[in-house]
Amino acid sequence: MNRNKKYLLLGITLLVILFGVSIYLTNKKHEEKEVDMTGYEEAEIYNNGNDIGEIIETDAELFNKLKNSDKKSLIYIGRPTCPACVTFMPTLEEVSKEYNLDFYYTNTDEWNARSVRTDLYPTLKKYEGTPTVFIMYNQGEVDNLLGAHSKENLVKFLEINKIIEETE
Repeated sequence: MNRNKKYLLLGITLLVILFGVSIYLTNKKHEEKEVDMTGYEEAEIYNNGNDIGEIIETDAELFNKLKNSDKKSLIYIGRPTCPACVTFMPTLEEVSKEYNLDFYYTNTDEWNARSVRTDLYPTLKKYEGTPTVFIMYNQGEVDNLLGAHSKENLVKFLEINKIIEETE
């Protein structure tokens, strides 16, 4: 009987250790890394090659390409089932055309759960919901703007982050 208790205690100890190691490794994987901002101000903005600003739908593959680019990327995360996203879209389109900026639209309703977990969430350290505009550079998130903002707020956000020239 005493021998069975030892094996039970040993088994429980091993399970606790394995559980602790898995939690540690999960947290280590998702630690925030600093974005190397070297050359940020001079870096080009990722553009699909046209001369007009557009809202361009992305998938996980294009999202990863944008994320890994050495250019500044403007990523808009939203979904058509989000009332705030529907309200914000005309503002985003107006700013896109006026400033000739491409925003890469990630529709979270279209992503499968695995892609969201493996591609989207680990990359965006401050993702809290939709709508959100992210600025990506050098494999990291520079800044984000959460919510359905006015045109003035969106423009100010882009100015602060050196995407567009400041207006008087």
